[in-house]
Amino acid sequence: PRRAGPPATASGRRWRLALRAFATLAAGLLAAIATAAAATPVLRATGRIDDALELPQSVLGPSLTSVGPGSVLVALTAGMAGTVAYETGASAAVGVAISVTTIPAAAYLGAAYALGPGQDAAGALGVLSTNVACLVAASTITVWVQRRWRRRA
Repeated sequence: PRRAGPPATASGRRWRLALRAFATLAAGLLAAIATAAAATPVLRATGRIDDALELPQSVLGPSLTSVGPGSVLVALTAGMAGTVAYETGASAAVGVAISVTTIPAAAYLGAAYALGPGQDAAGALGVLSTNVACLVAASTITVWVQRRWRRRA
């Protein structure tokens, strides 16, 4: 059955697909943040996390709280590699590429929130936001280059 209203366009379908993909990514990241935030007090209560722990001074703290050229390069590369993997049928690599660049920062953000002030949750949010933006930018540019390349071939 046809729906009333304007006919669906390719552009409209692309935007709906993009919004659905973004919603899926956001839901996954929120789940990672919430899981880390919920697990942190449990780990602290069972003695697995020391009361004196300061996340920003931990081994991974600096890389998960401040954006640097390395984190940008990894996120850009992951976005490109994930798109190429998806286009060639190696879809598992897409999940790995996205996870490598987003889950550590998301988990840090959740743990920092649960541990309270002074844990640099804002820095982790900045890294996570930058990584997502770089993934999307690199993926978009990769698709654009692939389409241009195919037209010329």
